[in-house]
Amino acid sequence: MKYLSIFALLLICQLGLNAQKVKESSVPEVVKNNFTRVVPNTTVTEWEMEDGNYEASYKQNDAVNSIIFTSDGKIVCYKYNIASSELPEAVRNYITTNLAGKKIGEINRMKTVSGSVSYDVTAGDSDYFFDGVGDFLRIEKETNTGEK
Repeated sequence: MKYLSIFALLLICQLGLNAQKVKESSVPEVVKNNFTRVVPNTTVTEWEMEDGNYEASYKQNDAVNSIIFTSDGKIVCYKYNIASSELPEAVRNYITTNLAGKKIGEINRMKTVSGSVSYDVTAGDSDYFFDGVGDFLRIEKETNTGEK
């Protein structure tokens, strides 16, 4: 049951990548207040709506990171932009073997509030998802609207 709960949280976090920009005025106050509490003295650079959740993107240490919140302000997961050198060896090997010739874009480490980690690597027009140890999970191809 524990693994099912962890998988569900990771799935919610990863499904959150289907985002649509929203105006800050559309974001519930409890979400904005919790962002300010969690990341004080930081400004949201962009708000997005993702499968009913709100993603607050912000810049920190020259990287764009984000936090995904439920509409009642609870944190779903943290999303950190990372360098390829920070990926597990299994993911780096997958990229070398299976994605040769594709342009690698954004690389993210996602961490749920329970501590479960997963990775998302954008290559070409698709996102490749891996679990915390680097095992391949799935591919999500972007549609021509930019959504997956």
